[in-house]
Amino acid sequence: MRFPASEQVSSHESSFEAAHSEVRKKEFTGSLVLGSVEGRGVAVYLNGWPIYAKYKGANEESGEAAVKEMKKQSGEIERHASRRDPVEMFRTYMNYIGREEGLISVHRTDEVEVQPRTILVTKGGSLEKTNVPGGVRLGYSPDERQAYEFFEEKELTGYALSNDEIIRFEEGEEQERKQFKDDGLSTLVRMESEEGLGALECEYLDVYTQGSSGGQVDVEFDIEGWEIVESSGGSGDSSGLLSGILGG
Repeated sequence: MRFPASEQVSSHESSFEAAHSEVRKKEFTGSLVLGSVEGRGVAVYLNGWPIYAKYKGANEESGEAAVKEMKKQSGEIERHASRRDPVEMFRTYMNYIGREEGLISVHRTDEVEVQPRTILVTKGGSLEKTNVPGGVRLGYSPDERQAYEFFEEKELTGYALSNDEIIRFEEGEEQERKQFKDDGLSTLVRMESEEGLGALECEYLDVYTQGSSGGQVDVEFDIEGWEIVESSGGSGDSSGLLSGILGG
């Protein structure tokens, strides 16, 4: 099985799920190689995000399906630590040679409805508002590049949202973007109600309800990476996807 060149290798007996949780938490860059009685697999990580995975056993699995299968197993885990450059080169190479089935550009979550949101940012004593339409959340991507790849590959209409920025796509093409802050910290959003917030919770998103105002609710969203939302709101949407309103 292919994986990036490593600078340090260690091995131990463990469940793959425990090893996966550890490297996610520690933002590990490199690979985990699983050898079990059921089969053998590898997952490649960049800053704790699995970006490629393959598994061979009774069945062969690729991408997130491979990670899911390995999480069920225990065995010898080889931990191959790598620098960032070889991992990024590995991702590019696997795509180039047509092995993209193992690549993971978006980490799928339960597909749930997302309400329209208004992002609130105070700048220079003024309140800046960015209106974001509702849609269906598909999952999360670790970086902008992989978010782009996902929208392009699926020819998807919607947007990618981080703690600092939003990028709108129409049929896979970028239409516009807005950076509302640049500190990487959580974002305060205003929504019509708390309905559906619980369904959004997952390992890539922390949600904290701040309080209500005028029948609306203020919620703190702490997004890891980029939230991927499919939305029908195109350029003709009268509400506008990125309508920044200063003041008010």
